[in-house]
Amino acid sequence: MLHSHRVTLARFGLVGALALAAMGASAQMNRFVYQDLGVLPQGTAVVPKRMNNSGVIVGYIPRTTTSASFLWEAGLVYDLGILPGRPGARSNWVNRFNTVIGTSGAGTNARAFVWVNGTMNFLPNGVGNLGTEGVGINDANTIAYNVDPTGNSTYKNGTVIAGSRILPVPPISGALNMNITAISNLNWVAGTALMDDGSVTAWNWQIPMLPADTFTPTEINAAADASEMVSVTDMSDNAGAADGSPITVGMVGPFFNDGLGRPIYHYPRPFAAIGTQVVNPLLLPGDNVGEVYGINTAFTLVGRSGQFTLQNGFGTYTWRTVLWFPILPVEPFWVPFEIDPYMPPNSGIHLENGLDINDLGQVVASYTKAGQLRALRLSPVVTPATLTLDPESIPGGFTGEATVVLDNTAPFGGASVNITSSNSIVAVPSSVTVPGGQTSRTFNYVTSPVGKTTPVVIRAERAGYIAQNTLLVQPTALDRITVTPTLIPAGQRGNGTVFLAGRAPASGFRVVLASSNTSAAIVAASVLVPAGASQASFLVYTLQVQANTPVTISGSAFGIVRTANVMVMTPFLEILNITPDQVFGGQKAPSWVQLSAPAKAPGAVVTLTSSSPSIGGVPSNVTVLTGTRVSSFQVTTVVTRFNVNVTVTGSFNGQVRADTVLIRGASLQSIAVSPNPIVGGQNGTGTASLDWFSFTGGSVVTLASTLPSVLTVPGSVTVPAGQTAANFPVTTTPVVSATNVVITGNYLGVNQTTTVRVDP
Repeated sequence: MLHSHRVTLARFGLVGALALAAMGASAQMNRFVYQDLGVLPQGTAVVPKRMNNSGVIVGYIPRTTTSASFLWEAGLVYDLGILPGRPGARSNWVNRFNTVIGTSGAGTNARAFVWVNGTMNFLPNGVGNLGTEGVGINDANTIAYNVDPTGNSTYKNGTVIAGSRILPVPPISGALNMNITAISNLNWVAGTALMDDGSVTAWNWQIPMLPADTFTPTEINAAADASEMVSVTDMSDNAGAADGSPITVGMVGPFFNDGLGRPIYHYPRPFAAIGTQVVNPLLLPGDNVGEVYGINTAFTLVGRSGQFTLQNGFGTYTWRTVLWFPILPVEPFWVPFEIDPYMPPNSGIHLENGLDINDLGQVVASYTKAGQLRALRLSPVVTPATLTLDPESIPGGFTGEATVVLDNTAPFGGASVNITSSNSIVAVPSSVTVPGGQTSRTFNYVTSPVGKTTPVVIRAERAGYIAQNTLLVQPTALDRITVTPTLIPAGQRGNGTVFLAGRAPASGFRVVLASSNTSAAIVAASVLVPAGASQASFLVYTLQVQANTPVTISGSAFGIVRTANVMVMTPFLEILNITPDQVFGGQKAPSWVQLSAPAKAPGAVVTLTSSSPSIGGVPSNVTVLTGTRVSSFQVTTVVTRFNVNVTVTGSFNGQVRADTVLIRGASLQSIAVSPNPIVGGQNGTGTASLDWFSFTGGSVVTLASTLPSVLTVPGSVTVPAGQTAANFPVTTTPVVSATNVVITGNYLGVNQTTTVRVDP
């Protein structure tokens, strides 16, 4: 019988694991509404085969001597016709473009067809020289079909058309054929193979999409021995196994025979292969047979569970349509739920076989009516599960968002949800539509200003189910007010901003402004926060004051007052600047002061002091003329031996500002010798140069030679006060070869060198 394997969560791959783990089986069952597919004229039954995510269904309707291929869409049944010269047709698959694959004719006269936009054609690229069976077409328009050389073989040779290439399915070891029965949107196919030992096995194969691809089929081993027959019916359209392959589903069971090798009944059991590992979906309690026909991207299975009884050599089946929901990571991974209890009350329909399920949770199922096989499309009754509000508390006059979340995926065409408000101060749309394939929809609600906190209930209703939440509408709120800077010089402007606790309504939000001292600072009467904005700016104008004056700027709206404090400053010393920031001793450094506002009559006297007046002197004060803000002065310096930092400080009206200038002394700039080179035994002249005038008393530069035996210099030379250079004697001795001698001079830690070449 079926192999039993423990399959861990890791085997499913990331996509499959997340999809399965996120689902709860009990949460998936809901009420269903249904549509009967009806029948074509002269039809005796309806046999659906496949359904796409738009709810379009294809299959066939048996007639007296043949069958009619049909497509069902939006309540209407269409006869797709036949291929020329071939009686009857059967549709087997439909993709998202409503392209249909099937077979027209029978036996060696059977030919696979493609039906597109009302026209039935032979398969492209000349396929159809032998008896062929159209199996499936995925959303990438990859076609799967079987070739039957004899016209009566149960197991045929599978082939795919991928783009412009025709690719036979490579055989697995020991296989006599590779019969395709299912195709996935991941470009995998699966099917069954008759083995050379008489057994039947299942397999799947990733279709090579590039010429360099060399994928080989994988045996699933769904059957335990030669007495078991395997039927692969569908594949998932997302990766379920660790190797990236989809989940393959179907049924398997033993054939019993009459001793002549002829089967007399089939005892099926459902299987699902995760990669090559086979697991056993449970049957309904008390049942002993089951079959799986379809799987969707949420790994929900559809099929039937039933009871088989054998009396006097005859078998009897009693079937119930079942959905299997995944319950990872608990084995056996899929648990069954009968659909009948979730049908509309008093429908009187007993569903016998679930044939396909799409990604919207819609199911195709069959039942018997007056001895005739009929079919339904079942659509889950989608109802609101939750209604969330963002925010849940909002000032009146503002707009917020609400999101209605369904308990299931919206069907094709969308799910309309009615929206109501318990109070007219909150305006909501009368309804919103959750798009097909989605589970939620966000909409806006608009509030009106209120005088007190008011709770309002917003409801979402569909199919008699209600989800609701309570919104607290608060009195319109002014959050805060700010002014920058907080110290504003008299005569200058400050920048104010009002902030709201949310966004302004369509008409805007007006805030009344006021100043506590209009002789020091004034503001506009009000400021309007534009629609949709949460803040607005305004200006604070200051006037001349005799002393620093505090002022409170206030904003008010709907009884709420917010304030900001500023200080209006009398003119104060704002800047003292010396440019450049270093000069040689004896130079003058241009400087200036700047007030925060124009000086009042008779002018502003800024007191000046120097940290080293003997080196960098300044006047005792500088006057900023009436109506102006700036006045200049100079720092007078003297020649200094060392570098000295002098800080000049200015003060006015209690404010102090300072800047520093570096008074530089002279430093050694270079050492030079003339002539250079010099003949040994002759004398030359050296020169020590400073970059500025020598200090009073002179600047002593120490000297040294690296080879006194060849070239000698005095131990030092003095640059006289007020001079920038001094000469010194250079004495040499005869040499037998050219010799380089380095002369080094040092003054106040600064070294300068020159190299002299003494020639023979």
